Amino acid sequence: KQWYQRRVRVGELVKFLSDNAPPELKSRLTSTIIISADKYAPSKRWYMDTVLKVLIHGGQYCRDDVVNSITQSISESPEMYAFIVQKLFLAVKEDIGQQPLVQVATWAIGEYGDLLVAGPCDIGEPIEISETEVVDVLEHIITGSLCSSTTKYFTLNALMKLSTRFKTESDRIQKVVGYFTINTNVELQQRSVEYKTIFKRYDTMRTALMERMPVTAQNEKCN
Repeated sequence: KQWYQRRVRVGELVKFLSDNAPPELKSRLTSTIIISADKYAPSKRWYMDTVLKVLIHGGQYCRDDVVNSITQSISESPEMYAFIVQKLFLAVKEDIGQQPLVQVATWAIGEYGDLLVAGPCDIGEPIEISETEVVDVLEHIITGSLCSSTTKYFTLNALMKLSTRFKTESDRIQKVVGYFTINTNVELQQRSVEYKTIFKRYDTMRTALMERMPVTAQNEKCN
């Protein structure tokens, strides 16, 4: 009963965040919800749904450690990959203004983009997402003016990973990556140059270099 009451409390905090929480409380509130959801979640599905609500309604107030915590939790849940990557993709199609949301989404799309276009999963109405549609969204994020350099860095990495996961978009991705070899942001420029070099000189190694992150079990993390 106590655990149930705490989960109800988490739901109340999410509602407060989405309805009328004052801005000065939202940073602390997002962290509290994420920590509590991780501790009292009855299932991975419930946890992921809660996390997505936090990112949508209070994403701009999430600290960097929250983004890292969420991506770690996703990586530890192979059975949830297809579900969460579709949910995140649909969310950023609607809103690229919440930077932590976009960062988590582009990370997930880069890692699990092959599952995103593989077919419908259990998120409601069946949907079909094409490789072109995914790259369209990422190109909009990385070339637009709404997103931070950090978010664009996440997106650049995602595009490079998708060049090995998608069957039809590799040439287009190579062109987008190449745009940033003269970018004024040093980190974006350096990473773009590295990726362009992989395309040009080490293309046979590209798939191995861009492999999916290995699953880290909870007990391994604690050792």
